[in-house]
Amino acid sequence: MTKEAALTSFFESFGITAYPETDVPSDAVYPRLTYQVVIGEPNQETALTCNLWWYSESHIAINAKAEEVRQRLGRGGVLLPCDGGAIWLKRGQPFAQDVKDENDMVRRKYIVLTVEYIIVD
Repeated sequence: MTKEAALTSFFESFGITAYPETDVPSDAVYPRLTYQVVIGEPNQETALTCNLWWYSESHIAINAKAEEVRQRLGRGGVLLPCDGGAIWLKRGQPFAQDVKDENDMVRRKYIVLTVEYIIVD
């Protein structure tokens, strides 16, 4: 599996539609998750962000989904197998923060992750 496919598989595993942030269709509905496709140098950490998007009067559902992501990553992160090795995806710092949208009904949670591409030769 390519690095890009491994990231896509991880982000699609949360039960809501996930899109690379550069490929969100104009008719995309809420809730959704958008993520960066960042391919860094082998065996070096780099930042990767994703965003949760909800259309709601409250933050309850979006906060619960952010907590689900946090729990899945755990304290040590997760390894995603990919061609040539694995992707080590971990919580970044700060992990999550709210972002104000122009529309008061749109909730957005900005999530920071750390990614390391572990290459096995």
